[in-house]
Amino acid sequence: LFRGWLDSFARGEAISPFSDMLVSPVWIGDLARVAGEILTAEKATGVFHYSATDQLTYADIARHIADRAGADGTLVQPVRAADKLDPDTLWLPRSARLDCARTVAITGAEIPASSRAVDAFLKVQDA
Repeated sequence: LFRGWLDSFARGEAISPFSDMLVSPVWIGDLARVAGEILTAEKATGVFHYSATDQLTYADIARHIADRAGADGTLVQPVRAADKLDPDTLWLPRSARLDCARTVAITGAEIPASSRAVDAFLKVQDA
């Protein structure tokens, strides 16, 4: 999705990210490290959560990517998922952020801001 947005920006094409759909993204490298720590921790059983400290809409992320990529901000034209998706199957949670207290207690992991995941994605794209 994000790669497609970058490609659209490079072509000068507008995108329509959802302004009412929340996410709390973490970078895959951070997730892999934390998962490895949980898997090797003594007495670590059950369900563990790992999400960012904050939550963003897809429109927020698109604006961040446009800004970091030097794209024209007017190319980000948010729409509401509630207006675009099938109302019979649409689910818009009030929160995307999960409680990571158990994960922090077992691993000592730092819970990152959502922007870290987006910036890490952009760094990989620049490489």
